[in-house]
Amino acid sequence: MENEEHIASVIETGQEAHAATTNAVAINEIAWMGTCYSYNNERIELHNTTNSAIDMTGWTLNVADGSSGIILSGMIVAGDYYLLERPSNNSAASVAADLLYTGSLGNSGKILELRDASGALIDSADG
Repeated sequence: MENEEHIASVIETGQEAHAATTNAVAINEIAWMGTCYSYNNERIELHNTTNSAIDMTGWTLNVADGSSGIILSGMIVAGDYYLLERPSNNSAASVAADLLYTGSLGNSGKILELRDASGALIDSADG
């Protein structure tokens, strides 16, 4: 299924309707192994590559082997970023997390998948 484009259903935000397509939100940065302060301080940054806000309610960020997953919520403003941090809001200096998560990603050999509320694959990253 490589290079197959998935189109998600329209998501209503109360302002406008926004369709999420493959790569509309990109996995921009991952600190799989934490920070220099602690291996526990994992963080993941998502980037909205579109000109519209995207509602992340019901989206998931999962390790492809099923070992862990995160349910997302909230909005990503057009062109903005969405920061996930574990285990506290201090993994990225002076930037507030949009979502704190529990669990661990594993440090190598994992594929992280971002899926929209309908389950369509939006982006993935190989670690």
